[in-house]
Amino acid sequence: KVTIPKRPESLKLGCHKISKRFEDDISTVCLVVAVEHAQNIITQARCAMGGMAAIPKRAKCVEQLLLSQPLHVSHFIDAARAISDDFSPMSDVRSSANYRLTVSKNLMQRIGIEFCQQVAPINSSNNIAITRISHASL
Repeated sequence: KVTIPKRPESLKLGCHKISKRFEDDISTVCLVVAVEHAQNIITQARCAMGGMAAIPKRAKCVEQLLLSQPLHVSHFIDAARAISDDFSPMSDVRSSANYRLTVSKNLMQRIGIEFCQQVAPINSSNNIAITRISHASL
């Protein structure tokens, strides 16, 4: 038996994947952000991205920018600008480097809006069987 504990209210988790086909593991851009907060101040921040380097990688500059900041959309907008400090993506058959940077910055802002305005993420559900799939081609 495997027991997965309920996520604490103080932990916000966002994940968005942009790819041509959702059944493939290869993504154009994948962004995962987890922040813990206490009294509306970010106490821990983790951000990792796929499709922006040879292998998935943490965005250390983004994490540092979010740390100790109030949980407010403006700080996620600032963090989005810092993505280019962490990554210099290459162009390939899936997308151009500029597209990857633009999309990743937009996704960071989107996650900030989801976290700060209590908007339910597109992929959220209490029942995993009925979770909608958000996909770039849909």
